[in-house]
This record gives sequence, C-alpha cells and structure tokens, in this order.
Amino acid sequence: MSGLHRLTYVSRSVRLLNMPDFNVLLEQIRPKNKQLDITGLLLYKDKTFLQVLEGKLENINAVFEAIEHDPRHFKIKLLEHLQPCEERFFPNWSMGFFSLDDSFSMPSKFVDFFSPEFTLVSNSQYHDELVKLLLYFQKNS
Repeated sequence: MSGLHRLTYVSRSVRLLNMPDFNVLLEQIRPKNKQLDITGLLLYKDKTFLQVLEGKLENINAVFEAIEHDPRHFKIKLLEHLQPCEERFFPNWSMGFFSLDDSFSMPSKFVDFFSPEFTLVSNSQYHDELVKLLLYFQKNS
C-alpha cells in the first residue's frame, strides 16, 4: 500500500460564485496543496462543490478540517471518507478545477451529485458511481 488516501465530498456554497472568486480561491489553495503533496479536483455547479483530495492521511485530515470550518461551505456530505488508494486519479493537479455552468448537464450515466435533491444514505452507497464520474473528468480534461 502506498499510504495514499482519497476523500471526496459535496457541499453547498453560501452564495453563488463566479470566475474571479474561483481565481482567488485557486491562487490560495494550489500552493498549499502542492506543499502538502495533495492532488485532486474541484467541481462547481449551481452553488454546489464536489471536491476530491488525494494524499497522505494526515495532510488530507488537516485540509478537510479547515474546509469543515470554512464559513463558505454548508451541508457537507462525505462521499468517500479517507479511502485507501493505490494511485491518484489526478497526479498532476494540485487542484484541477471545472466550473460546470448552466450549459453542462450531467451525462445520464452518472448520479447528479450537484442536484439539491441529492441525498446520501451511506458513504459507500455511490462509490462506483463516483469513480465513474472522476474517471470521466480525468479522461476529458
């Protein structure tokens, strides 16, 4: 085992964000993630974040604790809670980012994690669907 872990969550934003907001956010988090050897992906659509963090357990814990206390987030739902992994989905991204504007619609083969009606019963409930979604963005970037 490589010691790598993955944490994936969805959360709601307290307000609608635009590209200048994201530019500021990414300028703040990318250097921190690079220093902590955290890679991942941040997706945003209609006030909903879906974020993947990959790296060492203690580094992911520190970053996620900061996210949990960030007043810009609420309704945080863990999709993958510190899942051990052999390799990274996003090894070259200190934080890949896609803003999925109104023209983007979730391909029908995926669960719409961005829907306000999305409910989570258990962390493992959507594991396979989540992996398919992450691989979709990995291959289409």
